[in-house]
Amino acid sequence: MNSSDEYRQKAAECLAVADTTHDPKIKPELLGVGQVWLRLAEQAGRNSSHVYEAPLPKGRDTDAD
Repeated sequence: MNSSDEYRQKAAECLAVADTTHDPKIKPELLGVGQVWLRLAEQAGRNSSHVYEAPLPKGRDTDAD
């Protein structure tokens, strides 16, 4: 399972618990956390298609070895 799928699973768990709770203070918190997990899943999905290459430190020449 990739990280995007894991985050979606966490979101589903939060939303399911929010659906079953009757505590007016906890329900909105669970819904908010569920939304955060969904945003993380979307970002992880976007990031999975990118390859990151760290820049060389300033002053370093790639041909000077």
